[in-house]
Amino acid sequence: MKKTLLTLLFIPLVCFGQNITFLDGKTLPIKDVADNWSVKLGFNALSSDPFAKNPFSKEVINCLFQEISKKKTYESYSQDLKAAAGIIDMEDRLSFYFAKDYVMKAASNCTNNDSFSEAAEANYGNKDISESRIKTLAEIFLSSWKTELGLKKFNEMGESLNWIGFSECYVRKIQTISTNDKNRDELISRYQDECMAKHWKK
Repeated sequence: MKKTLLTLLFIPLVCFGQNITFLDGKTLPIKDVADNWSVKLGFNALSSDPFAKNPFSKEVINCLFQEISKKKTYESYSQDLKAAAGIIDMEDRLSFYFAKDYVMKAASNCTNNDSFSEAAEANYGNKDISESRIKTLAEIFLSSWKTELGLKKFNEMGESLNWIGFSECYVRKIQTISTNDKNRDELISRYQDECMAKHWKK
């Protein structure tokens, strides 16, 4: 799960050049699907990302939408996105969308492995990320926790822990770590503990 977040921190969310086919046979360019996805969730089109040309970005995002298309018809996928877009509050909107089981599994399958993490760090190093991306990555991070803990345990912990505050705190701290830091794993664990303590409900 920690590697999932590290990977996503350094991935520009853009992709080009491939099509995906949903379960109902609907085929679209991934770029169009990704841009629409980003705009519906309240962000700029993914193709406007300044790091668009990196091939690693394309590989990861291609994987994410390929995974989603294997599980959903285009109509069903579009309905979920439309329902999320109708939620005014950004945090509520992201929480609603990233709580979807197929979204959680797609993110986990495409990023939770060593090769993706190593490639991401090699390509991007330590870069600042926008506030909007922090919120998005925090939601993906929470999706990983839900998958790992199970929804019941996750909700039980939510009675004592402010999950949103914890995840955003963790994302912000993680981006301060140098990719060449020999104590990186130790810092990741320390930051996780610090953010959990900070956002534990009194």
